[in-house]
Amino acid sequence: MNKKTVTEQQLKDMIQNRISNSGELDGDCKGVIVTAIYWHEPDETGSNWDVSSLRNAQGCEAVVSKIVSEFKQRYNLKSR
Repeated sequence: MNKKTVTEQQLKDMIQNRISNSGELDGDCKGVIVTAIYWHEPDETGSNWDVSSLRNAQGCEAVVSKIVSEFKQRYNLKSR
């Protein structure tokens, strides 16, 4: 499967939008903010990025991790 290549800002915006509008997250978890994404060499799954910093994520990590994993399957980060 070919992944779409996007910029760091595009990826942050898409993940943030999904978090903010997710039916899987409620209450305080809707306030999770993606503050940093970083590029790395492709791993065994072919993904070349990861989230390095979240704000207000305490207690929401499992669902946020699931959302991030879904994005890692579809998108790669444009190298700098």
